[in-house]
Amino acid sequence: MVRKSKKKTSVSLVLAYICLGLINLTLVIAYFIRGKNLAIINPKGAIAEQQFDLIIISALILFAIAIPTVAILYLTAWKYRETNSKVTHEPNAQYCKHLDLKM
Repeated sequence: MVRKSKKKTSVSLVLAYICLGLINLTLVIAYFIRGKNLAIINPKGAIAEQQFDLIIISALILFAIAIPTVAILYLTAWKYRETNSKVTHEPNAQYCKHLDLKM
């Protein structure tokens, strides 16, 4: 019988909570702006439509880069926290070219 590790379960649970939170935030925002005539959502004219497209593209790029970066930051901080006894810190480790290239 194969047992799943607690670490994998807790990370997937955290990611599930993050996804649920983002979905809830989206639904709340959609609820509050429903039926409203906001200038940013209803652009008038060619230049306003281009600016609206630029705002949407900028927001999508922000979410595509910022959310995974912050998630990796928190997961790394959680993994290498001081109270984690499973991970050992080896300050005299050998030089690794692969790690240097990734950075």
